[in-house]
Amino acid sequence: MRVIDKVLRTIVDRIVKINSNPSGMPPLREAGAQLSPKLPETSKESIQGDILFLSPDLWDVNRWARKQMLAYLLQVYFNKVFYSVDYRHSGMTRPVLNRVAESMYVYNQGVRINRWNPVAEETASRNLLGRIKGLKLRPKAIMAYQFHNYVQAKKVVEELGQGCKIFYDLTDDWTFFPGFSEEKRQKRFFEEEMAIKGSDKVFSVSKRLYGWAKKLNINSVLLPNATDFELMKTTQEDGPIANELKGLKSPIIGYTGRITPWRLDWGLLERIADMEEKPTVVMIGEVHPGSVSLRDKLIMKENVKFLGPKEYCKLPTFYRSLDVCILPHSTDTQTASMDPIKLYDYMGTGRPIVATAVEEAKKFSDVLRLANSHDDFLALLRETWRDKNHDPRPQMETARQNSWIRRTEQLASHIALTIGDSTIKSDYDGKTS
Repeated sequence: MRVIDKVLRTIVDRIVKINSNPSGMPPLREAGAQLSPKLPETSKESIQGDILFLSPDLWDVNRWARKQMLAYLLQVYFNKVFYSVDYRHSGMTRPVLNRVAESMYVYNQGVRINRWNPVAEETASRNLLGRIKGLKLRPKAIMAYQFHNYVQAKKVVEELGQGCKIFYDLTDDWTFFPGFSEEKRQKRFFEEEMAIKGSDKVFSVSKRLYGWAKKLNINSVLLPNATDFELMKTTQEDGPIANELKGLKSPIIGYTGRITPWRLDWGLLERIADMEEKPTVVMIGEVHPGSVSLRDKLIMKENVKFLGPKEYCKLPTFYRSLDVCILPHSTDTQTASMDPIKLYDYMGTGRPIVATAVEEAKKFSDVLRLANSHDDFLALLRETWRDKNHDPRPQMETARQNSWIRRTEQLASHIALTIGDSTIKSDYDGKTS
């Protein structure tokens, strides 16, 4: 009888616990809150409804890229923000819902089965709809990234209706992704065009992507990347220096961002390391598996340091030691569609910048140095670290005008216009340049 009583008591306790939280709303998780960007103080009225982000990127409080930053800051404008990581990238074997801010939720679409199973997609969509309904969300807008998430967005709209609109965010040209076969490239091209045509509005990070989208969907706008200016400008203040950079030989040349085999010009990096002055080359960021052999070859040089990924909020402690920030990207079709966030971050720090002449860097030619060849890059590096009269103010002003807070305000204005909500009051004129 004692065993039976214990089992019954456990069942009753669970029922009471469930009933005490009938909405299924998870408790607020304070862990990592200190790593989050500061929400802007605003008197603007909010959009009457919620917004969903359907993303392939994990939620990581140490990495604040475009998707995460826009989702987090949109709390100012929407009642609730729901950020969903698709099951192909969540790394979860079961669905997990967390509340990460007062009005923000992160959902990882685990499906308990192999992600290539034919029923995985149906299971993930059913679970997603269940979470949306369980939280009593009233989605007015869905931000979708990549074709797979556009398809999920269509299913949500078909199921819930409520005048919900789909916004497709073009952040890269995946049709020219290195390593794709011609068959796979054509498939991605067809899928991307379907998503662009079928969305209520399309945002593009670069002029090249905007030109493509505009031909397919007249409701397309250019919405470039940006920076957390309030964080980056602290580089100019007296503050701590990262231990990893203490005692390194000057000049110190630094790069931050994901270290991939297709984005970086590895031949240029080798030439920088082999310069007669032997500058210290510091690479900060996650190393893509395809870059390991390239890294291992370069790291044999004593003046090259790979430091791994760092918390975004601590980047100023690294930037303070850099004599020059570099963007040593390859110049090709794939990088021509990119708008590197690191350029905006670099400008916000006030540190001198040398970049290869990738398309989206050219718009900042008045506040950074652009190289058209390896020889140009090396010459500009020497010129830059020897320049004792560098004025950080022009580039920092450019960064201030391209802050994530301002970019989110622009995004909210576009969304409000598209869904017919006129409550957003903004000085923004709707022309993103």
